[in-house]
Amino acid sequence: MSGKASGNGNRAGRGPNRSGNPEAIPRAAATMLGVQHTAEEAAEMYEKIQTVNGHTFSVFPATRFRSKSASAKFASIVGSVDPIQFDAERFDNVRERLQVADKREKDACLQAIAVLYSEHLAKAFVAATNTDCAEIERMFYPDYMPTYNDALRALGLKRPWFYTRAVFATLENISRMPLENCNDKRQATMSFAEYYSLLWNYHTPFNTNAFVNLAVAQSFIPTKELVENTADYLAWRHSQIEGKEKKNPILFTGARTGRFAQLLNNTKKIPVPIVAVHEKPNSNPYLLVIPPEKQALFKPAPIITMKTQAALEKYEPSMVLMSDFTMHQDDTAMVRAQGCVREYVYFGMADSYAEGNGWDTWGYAKYRVKGEATLPPFLREGWVKVNLHHLSRWMIHKNDSDMMMGIGSVTSFVRDPLRPKFSQALKWKMARLRPFL
Repeated sequence: MSGKASGNGNRAGRGPNRSGNPEAIPRAAATMLGVQHTAEEAAEMYEKIQTVNGHTFSVFPATRFRSKSASAKFASIVGSVDPIQFDAERFDNVRERLQVADKREKDACLQAIAVLYSEHLAKAFVAATNTDCAEIERMFYPDYMPTYNDALRALGLKRPWFYTRAVFATLENISRMPLENCNDKRQATMSFAEYYSLLWNYHTPFNTNAFVNLAVAQSFIPTKELVENTADYLAWRHSQIEGKEKKNPILFTGARTGRFAQLLNNTKKIPVPIVAVHEKPNSNPYLLVIPPEKQALFKPAPIITMKTQAALEKYEPSMVLMSDFTMHQDDTAMVRAQGCVREYVYFGMADSYAEGNGWDTWGYAKYRVKGEATLPPFLREGWVKVNLHHLSRWMIHKNDSDMMMGIGSVTSFVRDPLRPKFSQALKWKMARLRPFL
């Protein structure tokens, strides 16, 4: 929430429900993966939604949610569900309520919003007619990497001519467009999607791409090109490390699943292992109905339950990979404070408060608080930010849509002795001009 009740929630949106699977949805028992149902519910699921857009899934996403209680909770907060009768004064009160409520009440509100968000994404997925559901089903499997073109086609996204990195401020402006329909009493009728984007203060698409990422608890599609080129980059950067740190593993933090780290390890290109850690890893990340005979194929990737600070001290990595930052919260200071770290790389929405802190993490001047130093922390500490466009061009972020691609990017922060030469950094930057064939 911006200004009075800032952006993606001014901390009101913290927690897994903003970017991960809704906690209120029934989960499997510890020995089973995916969403579990009673016999009656399973029969309804198999009969009514196993076939989507002409494809019959063997492992299919849950597109029906027990949302009555969530709808009731949401209506008690907002006043209605869909369409929503927007009132500016009440909207400000909703934002304030999310910020000042105790943890129990805040979690209940966020879980209700998350369930309705999931339900509306599912409706968009089922209604889409320009998707390749056979390829989408393959994308659910944790070891599968679609090519960039196949992923775009399957998700119904148009292939851009060139890679263009999106400007986050544009997403903020798009989210406020429904306010133009307000009458003189500052009231209007909005869809749930419009209200949801306005609540978090940036445009969030409701499309197949967002739903597929939600179904497997990831923030971007691990395309084959992204994984292979990232592995090449890490191997090359690792070759420049000298001293005893060269034998230490690369650390991956932020994501609640270890899928991307495992895919990178599977390339066998990187001479040291990538170790994924998270304080609260997601042991069952699937909003999928997974039959018993398929369970073994969905075994979650290895991830160690450990806080980032403890992992930094234990593994003493020279390189750290990061993703899925909590909004308005900076997790990079602790990484820079480790003398062993020479580079950290982030995969996701850069230069925003949606992932990380707009100023402390990204140094984006728009979000600098008045009175703070004119240089962002990473520059003051001797680090430089490098946009890795040759990797970013292969990323399909969960918020990408036909309206705007390039939401996600790969961004490196480096210090000596790994600071790249100007010519090398320019080469990476100019990669955005290569046309997609």
